[in-house]
Amino acid sequence: MGSDYNKNLFKQFEEALLKIDFLMKENKSLRKEIAELNFKIIALEKENQKLKDIINKNSGNSSKPPSSDGFKKIHKVFHNLRIVKT
Repeated sequence: MGSDYNKNLFKQFEEALLKIDFLMKENKSLRKEIAELNFKIIALEKENQKLKDIINKNSGNSSKPPSSDGFKKIHKVFHNLRIVKT
């Protein structure tokens, strides 16, 4: 019985080592993928900021002529507007 117990214990130990090896390789792969994704995130954030800067440029904050501003709707804000029925 002791011999079977030792064999079973050794088999479980070997399986655990294989799982550890697999998990270490997977961990390394996932860390690499995370680093690549972080690099892409930084690049996209920079691109996003550049695009926002382009969108927000107008003749008031750049050397663009006023004619390049295009047509923009003027939003009117009404405060305390009441309709009185008589």
